Amino acid sequence: MIEIFYSKTEKETENIGENLAKTLKMGDIILLTGAMGSGKTCLTRGIANFFKITQVHSPTFAIINQYNNQEYQLLHLDLYRIENIHHLDLDFYFNKKNQIIIIEWGEKIESLLPQNPIKISIEIEENNRRKMTVKTP
Repeated sequence: MIEIFYSKTEKETENIGENLAKTLKMGDIILLTGAMGSGKTCLTRGIANFFKITQVHSPTFAIINQYNNQEYQLLHLDLYRIENIHHLDLDFYFNKKNQIIIIEWGEKIESLLPQNPIKISIEIEENNRRKMTVKTP
């Protein structure tokens, strides 16, 4: 299924993330694609808000941020700076069922995933509007 959403502000993008989170289940993997500054981390912050996880920041330099609450684990990966995905031992993360994984620059790892991910592409349009295309398996 394909759905399209639009936002003009960071808050609207976060709200879209919160609404998307309502449809997620543990074990889901989300691939985010889009230009630098398009809103990938902002969308992730909205998803995390739904799960009562706060203080979400871009993991550009850490590569992986792990957020926990009492029931859920959210893994937030940023592969922007990674040239060779094979050097990362990510299989460990993909086999857990009590988490949701969100991967920025997800196109770099799609072929290595153990399941069909949810794909969200974010485009910057005129007047700084964001177009988010969500493709679910």
